[in-house]
Amino acid sequence: MATNWQWAAGAVLVSVTAFPAHAGEGDLDPARRTLVVRTYNRFGVSARDLSTAEATAGQLFEDIGIRVVWMDCGSGGHQLASLTAHCDEVVTAAEVILRICAAGPGDERESASMGFALVSSDATGVGVLATVFADRVLDVARVAGVDPRPLLGRAIGHELGHLLLSTDAHAAIGLMRAKWSQVELRRTSPADWRFLDTEAHVIQDAVTRRIASASAKR
Repeated sequence: MATNWQWAAGAVLVSVTAFPAHAGEGDLDPARRTLVVRTYNRFGVSARDLSTAEATAGQLFEDIGIRVVWMDCGSGGHQLASLTAHCDEVVTAAEVILRICAAGPGDERESASMGFALVSSDATGVGVLATVFADRVLDVARVAGVDPRPLLGRAIGHELGHLLLSTDAHAAIGLMRAKWSQVELRRTSPADWRFLDTEAHVIQDAVTRRIASASAKR
């Protein structure tokens, strides 16, 4: 069942821990830097709201020269028949998996965590799976009094950033910082929601290597 992402004002200050603008324009051929994201929308975010979130996340990468192609591999636990064949294929090096689901009840001290990314501990490996907890995004947005759709997009961008940066470490500022306060969420300063220059270069190189690896295995 699709979720209606309504939001309301709140009053409590929260610290948002997530897992994760502009550099290098023209450094690499944009046509070669395309990342495919297989999205499994287990939470049932409506198509329109998910489209807004994906546009937000996509722009974060577009700003650093990365084109993101979103592939819908199912919503609410149901896979789309038209995409079943490709979604069942082995994930290539140029693709990652995004899982949007509910975190469910848990320790209140961890309730601010909006997701995580499985980063490979092997230096030669690459991260493939990122998870975003849509119910926690809704909770954070409700308390802060902000629209949850762009917040979902930023959380998605953050988690995909971890996969491409191959680290679970956080930056002091920018999109990849560890904590997102209500003040930051409300003021929507561009500087708060961008990849740093150093991060942008690493992500560009990572996507280029992934595409090269996928092409070599065809």
